[in-house]
Amino acid sequence: MAHLIPKEKIEEITLLSTLEAREIPPSILEYPACCWWLRTPGKHTSYAATVCYFGCVLTRGHDVSMPNYGVRPALRLRAGEAEELKTGELVSCAGRQWVYAGNGLLLLTGEPLATMAFHKDSAAYEGWSDEEKYPRSDICAFLRNWFAKA
Repeated sequence: MAHLIPKEKIEEITLLSTLEAREIPPSILEYPACCWWLRTPGKHTSYAATVCYFGCVLTRGHDVSMPNYGVRPALRLRAGEAEELKTGELVSCAGRQWVYAGNGLLLLTGEPLATMAFHKDSAAYEGWSDEEKYPRSDICAFLRNWFAKA
């Protein structure tokens, strides 16, 4: 039986950055077999980084307005809450199953939470600084809303 993690022990819901994704074992990244968004901006001003079907981190990324990429959120545990967890261990939180990916991060298992564009207006996204791109994105608002209701 998986550990149950209460929502109160979660610091934030987010997407992984490219740096975080590169530190996670490939066996955790490659399932589910779909492409999914990371929060790091891509190489072009209207791109966000992604993880491809076989778990490879693509820093070049894809256009943020593409609607067919998965949303695979990560939960950042509050300090000290991950001491008993081992990388690859399954846990339950917010009615879903997550895998402990190390460094205090839980990554959604199974199918993505949704498939959607990172941000529907790539022209607006291009005009934001790199620090604004994820916090102002449609996907960030979606995740915060989902977690508040879960």
